[in-house]
Amino acid sequence: MDIVVMPAHSRPEYFKVWTELVAKAKGASELFYLFCLDSGYDPRYMDLIYEFPFECAFIEMPEDKSLALGKQSRNVLNGMIAAAQQTDEFVYYIEEDVFIGVDFFRWHKEVHKREKVFCSIATKSNNTQYTVDDFASHYYITQECDYQALGVCFRKEIILDLIKPHYNDSYLSNPTAYCLRHFPLASIGSIWTEQDGLIRRILEQKKMSVAYPCLPFAYHSGFYGYNRQPEVMRKTYDQKLKLIRDVCFDKVKMRLMSEHMGPSYWMDSVPCELNLTFDTLKRVNVEKIT
Repeated sequence: MDIVVMPAHSRPEYFKVWTELVAKAKGASELFYLFCLDSGYDPRYMDLIYEFPFECAFIEMPEDKSLALGKQSRNVLNGMIAAAQQTDEFVYYIEEDVFIGVDFFRWHKEVHKREKVFCSIATKSNNTQYTVDDFASHYYITQECDYQALGVCFRKEIILDLIKPHYNDSYLSNPTAYCLRHFPLASIGSIWTEQDGLIRRILEQKKMSVAYPCLPFAYHSGFYGYNRQPEVMRKTYDQKLKLIRDVCFDKVKMRLMSEHMGPSYWMDSVPCELNLTFDTLKRVNVEKIT
């Protein structure tokens, strides 16, 4: 079985909605799910995991007070590597605030049948904008440094051969120093050195490509969390669950909720059509918008 990795810590209300969406996705029942619970996680996750309808397991990450910036990266990378060591072929990485559509898994598999890429990402590209069309069957390949941890699929070899060597104490204890030392020519410099920034640097260093859909099959719905609008975190579980159901499927409400933080926040969290389907995939050429 191929494996889905989902890290978790403090937003079980998002996880609740995520599980409902996953249950609607084609092929979801044929996958194994690995839930990676970071130290200090909300105990509500356990109840939700035991209710999850498909085959699954969880990892409880032990506390390590010596870690600061590397804490979240340890949980994510540990889960990705564990999955890559056990999966048949693919590892899907989906965070709980990435809402997936019915053809999410199918799109990834069809792309990998056609392309040898670093990974495929089923959300729209937030790092670089392209002149995409409106056909669900169209996808494109980018050579830009365009990794984002939003609805990703890797072949297991990418994780084991390229990412796993960087999962070590030196990186976890000081991600920024490690990235500057091992990726001195990285285009993003000294910023974004957690796991997604590390993977972005690996992609750039290896000069590999990423596949994106012209129309997304998933979107980032996280308008609050530890690094944006933390005051929402103080609401009760039921209040947050109601807020997610009310806001996160509506483009206008999502923008109103986040636009005070700046365009980069609301533009990376635009709801898409989750019932979108496609026929035969076709690779198309796109142009970078400067």
